[in-house]
Amino acid sequence: MQIVSPTGDVSAGDLAQVLHAGGSGYAWRPYLLWLLLILIWGVAKPRLSYGQSAFAAVSGTVTDQSAALVPGVQVFLHNVDTGIQRSQSTSSEGTFSITEIVPGNYSLRAMKDGFADGREDRNRVTSQSNSNARF
Repeated sequence: MQIVSPTGDVSAGDLAQVLHAGGSGYAWRPYLLWLLLILIWGVAKPRLSYGQSAFAAVSGTVTDQSAALVPGVQVFLHNVDTGIQRSQSTSSEGTFSITEIVPGNYSLRAMKDGFADGREDRNRVTSQSNSNARF
């Protein structure tokens, strides 16, 4: 049943008639319950998973012999177990950050023309950890 008022006004009686049109009058309740559950889940889910991550990060700085920061150094992160390699260049401040890496055994290498290569073999990077390296 559809109630359309020519003036656009709907009285309380009209609203009650629409709500009770399905027989018992409670046919809309399961939909309301589902809507409420979806809203609660949408609000609670981000808070439940906050801070829980299966990934890790490796970050650090690259300096020369005089402790000056070195920009533009290519940093390679190599997963010894899988052979997957990721790389990133250092920023203008000589820093790098390689995020969202899976836990495992890694080696880290830094290379730039005119500088000796730096290498750091890491035993293990675990989930939710942030490792810091200096070259």
